[in-house]
Amino acid sequence: MSDLNIHEIIISDDDVQNFKRLDQCLSHHLPNISRTHLKDIFKKGLIYCNNSLKLELKKLPPVGTCIHIEVPPPPDLKAKPEKIPLEILFEDQHLIVINKQAGLVVHPAPGNYSGTLVSALLYHFQEIKDTGNIERPGIVHRLDKGTTGTMVIAKSPEAFEGLEIGRAHV
Repeated sequence: MSDLNIHEIIISDDDVQNFKRLDQCLSHHLPNISRTHLKDIFKKGLIYCNNSLKLELKKLPPVGTCIHIEVPPPPDLKAKPEKIPLEILFEDQHLIVINKQAGLVVHPAPGNYSGTLVSALLYHFQEIKDTGNIERPGIVHRLDKGTTGTMVIAKSPEAFEGLEIGRAHV
């Protein structure tokens, strides 16, 4: 039995009136899948039709074309500890304040499953593993990959909750 989630979409008159591109049409029919993810699935040959028509993401096929989309299960985004150096500016029993270097992704996401700040934090501070979101333990805010800056990380569920409440009032 396959782990793929299979969808079938038949191009309709409405699709032809509303969309010029296949990726836009598929994104409309499958709103829980990003266009970037659809593009990746397409590149893997998991978007196809049973006739001899060659599909293109930038071109909508004719009305009646049956499109099959095989969506693989999402990858495990749970971070694993990695020995990555951190510049720690402050630490106590509740918080860690670090200077995040440019080029470091904050948490695992498609395309960046390892080498993240969360992986480094889990290596240096095992106690944060149950703090906040399981995929982003201790993280209450983030900085873009290319940005250097100060980040505050919660070391306990209580600190996480306090930072979350404070963030909601900003």
